[in-house]
Amino acid sequence: MTKGFSLLEIIIYITILTMMLAVVTNSSILLSSSFVRARISKEVSNQGRSAMERMMREVRLASEIVEDGSVLGTSPGTLKLNTVISSSDDTPQTLEFFVRGPDLIIKEGGGQERTLTSGIKITNLVFYKITASSTSQGAKIEFTAEKTNGKYTYSGDFSGTAVLRGSY
Repeated sequence: MTKGFSLLEIIIYITILTMMLAVVTNSSILLSSSFVRARISKEVSNQGRSAMERMMREVRLASEIVEDGSVLGTSPGTLKLNTVISSSDDTPQTLEFFVRGPDLIIKEGGGQERTLTSGIKITNLVFYKITASSTSQGAKIEFTAEKTNGKYTYSGDFSGTAVLRGSY
């Protein structure tokens, strides 16, 4: 009687170990890629929603869409509004929304520009002026936000409609 393993037993053990390692490695890769896709999706959704909420809030505060300074119905669009500083401060100002490179930009009154999105690309930005009667005006905003991280790309479509202050 000999002690130890036979060559056949060692080959079987190595085969089983190799298959187990392949399953664990494949599971780790799938888990990692799912995490990356979820992170990209969350970032696009959060930034897109935040940008849309800001634009809707500003449209609701606005008294007029300045058609001479706006590019409506086409992409990339520009929306220029006559508005006020805030709901508690009626100081008039002009706001402008537009895309520069991949970013959505807001330009406030005296030329101060701020980026509303960062790390995502805004495409297909379209603004529409809605006129329901001689006194009622609104704006519809549509855009697509996307992000690519390596081989994964996620895009989301956003749209919103708001009525201008005092026009309802």
